[in-house]
Amino acid sequence: MTLMLTTSSCLAADTLSVDAAVQAAKDRSPDIQNLQQQVLAANAQARQALSLQDPSASVSVNDMNANFNTGNAGSASFGFSQPFTFPGKALLNWSQGKDNAKALQAQLTAMELQVAANVKGAYYQVALGQKNLDLNKEQEQILEQIVSIVKRRYEAGSVTEVDVANAQMAQYANEASLADLVLAEKSAVVQLNVMLGHPAESDLAVDPLPEALAVPTVDRVDAMAKLAKLNPQIQQALYQASAASKGLTLAWMGLLPDFQVGVSDNQYHTYSTNYASSPLVETHSLNFSANFPLWGLFNESQAIVAADHSSNAADAGLASQREQSTTALFTAVDTLEDNATKLALYKDHLLPLSEATLKMALTNYGTGKIQFEDLAAAAAGLWSNRSTYYSLLAGYVGAYTQYGQLIGEEL
Repeated sequence: MTLMLTTSSCLAADTLSVDAAVQAAKDRSPDIQNLQQQVLAANAQARQALSLQDPSASVSVNDMNANFNTGNAGSASFGFSQPFTFPGKALLNWSQGKDNAKALQAQLTAMELQVAANVKGAYYQVALGQKNLDLNKEQEQILEQIVSIVKRRYEAGSVTEVDVANAQMAQYANEASLADLVLAEKSAVVQLNVMLGHPAESDLAVDPLPEALAVPTVDRVDAMAKLAKLNPQIQQALYQASAASKGLTLAWMGLLPDFQVGVSDNQYHTYSTNYASSPLVETHSLNFSANFPLWGLFNESQAIVAADHSSNAADAGLASQREQSTTALFTAVDTLEDNATKLALYKDHLLPLSEATLKMALTNYGTGKIQFEDLAAAAAGLWSNRSTYYSLLAGYVGAYTQYGQLIGEEL
């Protein structure tokens, strides 16, 4: 699903596209880099869970006829042992580690979507700010035309100085509003530059805000299906709940025994009083031992209780995230549909009518059929409708981006 933006102006070669801005912000985002490293670390920790415990080797030399004279030892023993956890513990630890890594991966996806949304929001605020500056210039031209008509009628004696003063005040008011528009555009540029890692006040050229918007249809059933399957916050909570459940199982498995397998080679002389002449006998041993957690119910009980509470908390967190995301999704879809309705009304009716009204008002005031107040209201109405329309365009793009975040897609 793609939001189609159409413009009529030609773009400069060095204009920064929204896609390029998003990619540049992602490439330099410290938050994204932080989570990327956390994902790599979590995957490494999961693999580590499958590694064997360290073995042990031993050498024992006994019954020497002189202090530490190993050449006259009566016996020697060489051993090797390998400990093992109860079967299944290592795999469960690995699986829990993978869940933690997947939860971090989902968090990384959410962060990438958030960075993209932040950049797009700032990008279109810059475009809106530039558009408002253009509208201010257009309004200034309209007001100059009004002042010219008022002065002509005043010179002809058909209006008073009050109309001239009001026309000039409208010009000054428009000039005063320009300062606020410049500040708003500059603030948006600074915000976007910071996200891109540019000097805060460096020049920035972006694509102009579209004159028209091809509004995509949002299927609520499809959106709910994507929410359940792709929403990164839900996926993160889901993997966290799975990891917590496995943590509870591991806590219970702490009551199970661990094992150790060992082999040894034993060499000894038959008569320890005559080491040099007594024959050497060699035997071999195979040992198997189990370490039973006899006091496990006492030692592990609170770990089990804590793991149980953690699992319940993760389940509740998952349920809460699903509810919040569902509410946010329907709010986003309703906002999109509301904005789309308003955009259609402004584009098809309010803008054409306000433009036609101003043209008629200019003509009728020039011929003395209407008062200056009616002409001023027509000019103010055109400015207001144009400003509102482009604000709705920028708002719709932002709302559509938020909708993409919820369904786990960068739109």
